Formats: sequence, structure tokens, C-alpha cells
Amino acid sequence: MPTKKPYDGAAALAFDALVRSEGRWLFTAASLMRGAHAVLRQVEVDARAREITSRSGVVRRLPRARLHQPAVFLAALAVENALKGAIVARGLVPKPPEGLLTELPGLLKHHDLAELAKHAKVKPTDEHEREALANGELYVMALGRYHITRKLSDYPDKLVTDPFVLVPAYRRLYLGAVETVAREECTRQSYDRATRRLYVARVRSGFEAITGGV
Repeated sequence: MPTKKPYDGAAALAFDALVRSEGRWLFTAASLMRGAHAVLRQVEVDARAREITSRSGVVRRLPRARLHQPAVFLAALAVENALKGAIVARGLVPKPPEGLLTELPGLLKHHDLAELAKHAKVKPTDEHEREALANGELYVMALGRYHITRKLSDYPDKLVTDPFVLVPAYRRLYLGAVETVAREECTRQSYDRATRRLYVARVRSGFEAITGGV
């Protein structure tokens, strides 16, 4: 029977610090959100390259490449990371009896975006955001990586797949999580850090990145 791997103090200290760093969670979230926008931007670039102009001057676009799955997958992962960062910022990660975390606590060890949003105090503001949260785990665990779910019963009654609806919804949820972190930082009187965090999040995750630089 394998024995539990011992961890030296430095490794355990580093792992614990990474789990409890809301900044690292948000950094990963921002990278993933920019990746989602980069995919959609390429869809638009490819679509323009495939435009056909008839002799009468009418421009006809061929169907866009079906890249909604990877774009939504990246955006959903971005929100998952941002929500976990907000949970960390709210001080909800418990301290284990041994003093340092050597694995993710149960509160962070899942992909249920709706449940994470409750703990992060991020409330959806419209139907698209509610659907994005409800189906986030489905995209992260199945439809973002494969063409099918693990079982038929996993399919919801309603599933929005339009990336130009879902990615903006995920971006709004991502910014909501960043705002939660900023509020927590303000309570700790880190006003400058909170202001910069909000500014950077809005700029780096802007939907205009579809047609601009990554």
C-alpha cells in the first residue's frame, strides 16, 4: 500500500501561499479570458478573409468557423479561477489542523460555477449570466473539450452555445469576481491595489480584444 508522500516545509509553504493568493487566481483568470477573446478574434479574421464579393458588389460571408466550444471553455475556466480568487479574498479558505494546505480545500475542489458564485458573492444580473453559471461545469468538464457529455442526462433542457452571447456574459461575471476581490482589499485599506486591479481587469479582458491586440 503506498504511503502518503511527505512534503518538506518549503514545498508546503509555497503550495499554501499559492492557494491563498487571490492575485494568482486572478492572473490565471485574466490569461484565460484573453485566450477566449483571441479565439473569437481569429474567427472574425478568418471570416473576413473568406468574404466573397459578387460582380454586383454584394459582399457575402461564408459561415463562420465553429469555434464556440474552445472559446466558451476558456471563458468558463476564467470565471472559475476568478470566483475562486474571490472566495480566497473573502477569507473562506480554512486553515487545516497541520497548519499548511497541501491540497485544495473542498470549497475550491470542484467546477460548479453557480456554487462558487454563491460563496464569492457574485450575483448574475441577467438570463445569459445565469445560464453561463448553470452550464459552466458542463463546458469545463465536457462540451469544452469533447463533442459530447459523459451521459445523456447531463444535457440541460436549454443550452446556449453562441460564443458572442456566452463570452461577454462570462466576462461580466469575471469582472464581478474581480470587484469582490477589490472590495475585500478596500476593507484592508489597500485602496491603490484595488483600484489598479479593477482597471487592469477591465482593460485586459475587454471584449474589444476580439478585433484588437491580445
